[in-house]
Amino acid sequence: SLAGLVSAGSGTIDITTTGGASLSQAAGGTLIAGLLTSSGGISGTAILLGSSNQIGTLGDFTATGSLVVVDATAMTIAGADGASAGNVFITTGANTLNFAAGGTLKSNATGTGTIGIEADGLSNLGVTGATGAVNAGANGVFEFAPATATKTVTLGAAVGPSLSSVDGITAETTRIGQITQPVSGTATLNAASIVVGGKFDMATIGTLDLRSKGGIGETVGASIVNLGSLIASTNGAAGDINLGSTLNVIGTIANISVMAGDFIFGDTPASGAFTIKAGQTIAANNV
Repeated sequence: SLAGLVSAGSGTIDITTTGGASLSQAAGGTLIAGLLTSSGGISGTAILLGSSNQIGTLGDFTATGSLVVVDATAMTIAGADGASAGNVFITTGANTLNFAAGGTLKSNATGTGTIGIEADGLSNLGVTGATGAVNAGANGVFEFAPATATKTVTLGAAVGPSLSSVDGITAETTRIGQITQPVSGTATLNAASIVVGGKFDMATIGTLDLRSKGGIGETVGASIVNLGSLIASTNGAAGDINLGSTLNVIGTIANISVMAGDFIFGDTPASGAFTIKAGQTIAANNV
């Protein structure tokens, strides 16, 4: 385990474990490095929870079990990083997580992993032409939420914490606003609200799951298109779910929860037919 202060300044720290050994760091520890890498891999889990960590760049760094990296500064994903048999969680707090060209996060070789990013900004991922990538597998989940709980997440436009596209993202489900915390596995809801601010094309993602502590809406002319299934919840907070644009192209609604507001929905499904999945619930003051 890494205890206390471990620092290479702006230099490189290279850590490898064998024989199933894990790498761990408690929240009170601090790791400082210009580059953190693992030339031989981590044969167990890699859990770095230091709330004061200062890691400039994460180079090639893979763990057999889950990979968790907590960083208090902006960080760049520059190598092949991930967990071959576990999940991945990365946070840079109020700072930006950058992806270098070819930088990747991959979770769970079986194709059912979860990759969570908690950061107030993303660079070179989730934008048109992104050359960074996350791969949770064909049946996996990608989660994105701001670290600052008063932030609005924007989809379809690059404003604040945002995904203007799903370029670079491989997953069955993209979950926005809620993040699964490492170790405990508890779900933390961090998006104050969610706004679709432009055309958000979901052609490569099956399900969009929107979780907010307030309203979920669309600006004039904005839309969600080529989406198979929509889930949305305001988690009991005041505010509407207003996705009323008839420019939307959404095949199916799954669970919708807006217990202190209204649900407004518009759609022009590509198939000509719109479906509410059997066994799913729409709960709202008015629909």
